[in-house]
Amino acid sequence: MAAFRRRSQAKAGMGKSFSIPASPPFKVSLGKLFAQIVSPENIREAYRLIREKHYDPYLQYYKKFASGIDGVDLRDFDDNLEAQLKACRDFLLAEDRPFYPQILRKVPKDTPGKFREIYLVALRDKVMQKAMALSLVERFEKLYYPNLFSYRNGRSYGTIAAARRVRKLLQAHDGRLFVYKTDIADYFDNIDQGRLLDMLREALPDEPEVRGLVRQFVHQRKFWDGHLISPIRGIPAGSSLSTVFANFYLWPLDREMFRGDYHYLRYGDDILLLDPDPARIEAGSRRIAEVLAGHGLSSSPHKTLRKAPGEAFEYLGYRFAEGKIHIGSVAMGRFKQWAYEQLVVDRYRDYSNKTDEERRALLKKIILDINTGLAATLGLRQLPWVRAFPLVDDDSRFRRMDAFIKDRIRLAILRRPSPRNRRLIPEAWFRELGYKSLTGAYHRILRRRSLAPYRGWRRYFGTNFEMFLQGREKKEGLARKWANLKGKLRYVRQALNGEIKFD
Repeated sequence: MAAFRRRSQAKAGMGKSFSIPASPPFKVSLGKLFAQIVSPENIREAYRLIREKHYDPYLQYYKKFASGIDGVDLRDFDDNLEAQLKACRDFLLAEDRPFYPQILRKVPKDTPGKFREIYLVALRDKVMQKAMALSLVERFEKLYYPNLFSYRNGRSYGTIAAARRVRKLLQAHDGRLFVYKTDIADYFDNIDQGRLLDMLREALPDEPEVRGLVRQFVHQRKFWDGHLISPIRGIPAGSSLSTVFANFYLWPLDREMFRGDYHYLRYGDDILLLDPDPARIEAGSRRIAEVLAGHGLSSSPHKTLRKAPGEAFEYLGYRFAEGKIHIGSVAMGRFKQWAYEQLVVDRYRDYSNKTDEERRALLKKIILDINTGLAATLGLRQLPWVRAFPLVDDDSRFRRMDAFIKDRIRLAILRRPSPRNRRLIPEAWFRELGYKSLTGAYHRILRRRSLAPYRGWRRYFGTNFEMFLQGREKKEGLARKWANLKGKLRYVRQALNGEIKFD
């Protein structure tokens, strides 16, 4: 193996430069998938995708990034990029390749008092696992069926495509469909590692190197309560590979439901079954439970529900009622939480005993803040349901959101909840002072039948979005000036060394 590494590195030119575009022509018999994973182009693309999520090119601004056990962040990686990418490739080609241990972090769920366990991965491991995921997704795509909507590329998949599919089924049957919805209990934590590796052996019989990398990923150690443990069940959540194997592990269930001609949809661990015949719903739900049990999984009892025809239900953040799609209650709760954070009552002075002119002045300031926050939130896609604007069938919930924001603004100014608040700060003030409503944004997007891009949100909310960007730019001003100064010094040094020729 060491001799092969020396030959492959010499072929790839890794001793001189990492940026050679071609993949190495391997002398040893390797699987095509492994050769694709370790290619310099694939590793560089994996890092580009990771960096894209955490770097704002407009402001040259690094967003919040949680480092792993090695403490390396994006700035450190960028400062020594070629060496870091070469180290990732050397690791993948090495004979002994254990990943760094993961660090546990608990993230609050939507349900109060409950937390989701997320493991922080070292950036080096994150890049390598992303490179593996990019190649595995292409290979596994041949196994999947159209009833799987999670973590797949293309407009035919995703939450919006799944919601469209549900609406189409409801409309085709005039809403006379029985509904069975369930959620797999602790899906990632209960995946059988041995069964996953056996399934991988059948799917990739000629790729021992890839299976070895996956084995190292599955057995990756974790820090738990100060102890280093090696898990015997489950796969780590939060990795690029986790979503790949979340799809792959249950593809036999998708195949069986597809062959049985069920109206079945799966998004990760969320399963939905629709049918006009209640007997088929019962048979399908039993078969789902049997297949899950065969894979060491089970349904979550408190997230399993059955609905009769005509009853409303929610799936993937959408509410389906009377053949129409609405924003779900979970998404509404997230929006209200955002409004609570933006409109803290103690943030503004008490204007309950002030004149109308003084209240209007404060209201104008708050509206500027809210318009700016909405422009940033919607334009930067920080609320997932914003993507569903073209899909929602009416504006009732957007009107409720607007009313909620206005009541919170009144409470922030007047400091006490009272029916008098709407009389003291009437609706006409909001229109006169330029409040940009969600209802107006919804109808603007509905006319276009597509989600307005970043610039569209900026035009709708006016110059306030520019003010938001200027605030962030000012915050990062010193860092940008220092970066520009370093660039100028680098240019001067190259000119003095004769590296730059002038005409």
